[in-house]
Amino acid sequence: MANVQTFHDALNDGAKLEQLKREKSFVHNEGKGVVSITQQPLRRNAHPLRLYIYPDESSHTIHILSIGDKKHQEKDINEVHQFVKKNL
Repeated sequence: MANVQTFHDALNDGAKLEQLKREKSFVHNEGKGVVSITQQPLRRNAHPLRLYIYPDESSHTIHILSIGDKKHQEKDINEVHQFVKKNL
C-alpha cells in the first residue's frame, strides 16, 4: 500500500496524472483512464500484484477497481475497462 499512498500524496501535492505516469516506475497506463499501481519492491519468490484504479482528477477521487497478478493481467484490464465504460 506504500505505492498507493505515494501516488495519493503526489496527487494531493499537485502532481498531474500524466506526470506520475512518466516519473513513477510503479504507475502504469492501462488505457481508458485506468492506471495500475504495481507492488514494489518485491519479496523473493513473490508474484507482483497490480492494483487497478481510476483517478478522477476533476472530482479528486481515486476509484479502486480491482487487484490482480501478472498471470491474469489481460483479463483484469478488460474487466476494469468494461466497468469504467458502464459506471464512470
